Amino acid sequence: MYPQKDKSFLVRLEAAVPKSQNEKPPRGKTQNKGVRIHRRRKKMNTNYKSNNIAKWRRQIISAVCLGTFLFGTATFAQTPTLRANGKIAFTSDRDGNHEIYVMNADGTGQVRLTDNHGADSYPVWSPNGKKIAFVSQRSAGGFALSVMNADGTNKVEITPLNNIQFGNLASSWSPDGNRIAFRDYYDILLHNYDIFVVNVDGSNRQNLTNSPPGIGSSDPSWSPDGSKILFISNQSAVYDTRLHTIKPDGTDLRALGADGFADGFGDYSPNWSPAGDKITFVVNKYDFNDVIYTANADGTNRQFFEGCPDLNCRQDTGSPVWSPDGNKIIFNILLSPGDFEIYTKNVDGSGLVQLTNTTGSNSSPSWQPITAKSRIRIRFF
Repeated sequence: MYPQKDKSFLVRLEAAVPKSQNEKPPRGKTQNKGVRIHRRRKKMNTNYKSNNIAKWRRQIISAVCLGTFLFGTATFAQTPTLRANGKIAFTSDRDGNHEIYVMNADGTGQVRLTDNHGADSYPVWSPNGKKIAFVSQRSAGGFALSVMNADGTNKVEITPLNNIQFGNLASSWSPDGNRIAFRDYYDILLHNYDIFVVNVDGSNRQNLTNSPPGIGSSDPSWSPDGSKILFISNQSAVYDTRLHTIKPDGTDLRALGADGFADGFGDYSPNWSPAGDKITFVVNKYDFNDVIYTANADGTNRQFFEGCPDLNCRQDTGSPVWSPDGNKIIFNILLSPGDFEIYTKNVDGSGLVQLTNTTGSNSSPSWQPITAKSRIRIRFF
């Protein structure tokens, strides 16, 4: 039992405090001052919590609305894998035999990779920059498509070639590095040469173009997205080599742009830009003068890039290849009979630089891609 004075205090307190929040104290009686302060604080705390909850809810709703807006009005694009410019592989006969060399991007540090009793030529870097595909003359005769490490070690023959001459044998890797496209004779007697693909282990060799008698296809270049292969063919006329594309399964053969006589006597040696939106290629002028052009990926907007501006200098340019970063094009120029040298030039037409200057010829350059990190970009409209 409580003491009497405590009990009476509780009775007075009970009378002063309402039994519920909606119940008012009896008329004529006032609440205890301490109780009134406590009730005000409690009410203030309740309002503060309510306001915080409402504010928190508004923030969530705003975030959801903003997210909906962003997804509805923004494009999230995965940019192509960024590439840096590594070493340059090329063919040289400076030592009396066609062999494969590499050099730095500025032309320094030229080193020989192959030492074959026959010829090694047409080097092409793999997409990861760790392998080089090339054409090699076999000791038993004939030629073969081969692959070696970036330092020239571990040379492996992929598939034999039926070519009877050492020319126009450039190949191209698929973007995933699992297959290689190349040119080979299907029927030597009928002069049929076609575009083939083969796995890097030598299996599953397939003829993609299956040209009829008298028709030839050459100079394959695999698109950066892997969806098609760019090449040249005289499908439209016997002596008119024109740009074409075909899917890697051999379907959807298409001719690009105008016919080969639009700027000269045919097109050849095409190559994709790293972004896949442009191509570069050689145009054989009417006086058999080779110059380099660029164009959109569909063959439109053909633009002169490098070579003799007229038909008087007879200084052939050839084998154009984009740099991995997309800012330059590397190619070879015939300075005098039997003397090709390698040059680079910015895509905007500036900065012509000579990289080689030796006895003999230096040609068929290929630029090593060095993989950099990808990035995500957000573009708003």
